[in-house]
Amino acid sequence: MERIPVEIANVFHLSDISEFKHSTRDYYSTFLIQSDYVVSKAAEAQLVGEPIEPYTEVIEARRFARAMINAIDSGTYDGPEAGTNLIFVSGEDVSSGVIVDGGGNGNGLE
Repeated sequence: MERIPVEIANVFHLSDISEFKHSTRDYYSTFLIQSDYVVSKAAEAQLVGEPIEPYTEVIEARRFARAMINAIDSGTYDGPEAGTNLIFVSGEDVSSGVIVDGGGNGNGLE
């Protein structure tokens, strides 16, 4: 996985990472927060003998997000903002504002 697929990010009210106006680390942290309940839903499904396939793609994306955060924190990340905590667009600092919908999940995985 090279990035969290847009269709998965959209389920959790996130824009694509290329449109996110915060640091890359913040993007992955926000994704983990927004998708946190999926782990519980998958565990519950497994416990009662239901299939967990509806959750596997999101769980894989969460694994990827954690790996990216670990790489950023350890200094081994060499992506577009390596060595900085901000994304700059056209020379402007766009680190203010949040692109997440704080409303209900409404994502069909409930």
